[in-house]
Amino acid sequence: YTLLYIPLLFLIVAGVLYSVGVFLYTHLDSDLSADSEPVQCVFYLLTLLGVNLVGASTRFYDELTSRRVFYKIGRSLISRQDALGETLLKEVLIKSIMPEGVCHQILESGVLHDSV
Repeated sequence: YTLLYIPLLFLIVAGVLYSVGVFLYTHLDSDLSADSEPVQCVFYLLTLLGVNLVGASTRFYDELTSRRVFYKIGRSLISRQDALGETLLKEVLIKSIMPEGVCHQILESGVLHDSV
């Protein structure tokens, strides 16, 4: 379930079809039908169902974690761009309001970049 990166619904359908195929091949074959008890068949089906559920839930939480990481990285990049835009806006405002000498002192001292 976690190695194949195809949609989760297709993986679940393929897993269930495979499990049903294996069950039909092993337990309902004409040679083995006399040996297979109903309790054993039910246990085998429940085991296959459990394996498919564990695989599907593992894949679901793997995708959820990947999306959370992607979301956090995206938010970090957006906040970094916002901070850079604010710094540039502060520099433009300082250049437009203050005299040229004071403006160069402030920009060279790095006071603007330390506050962000």
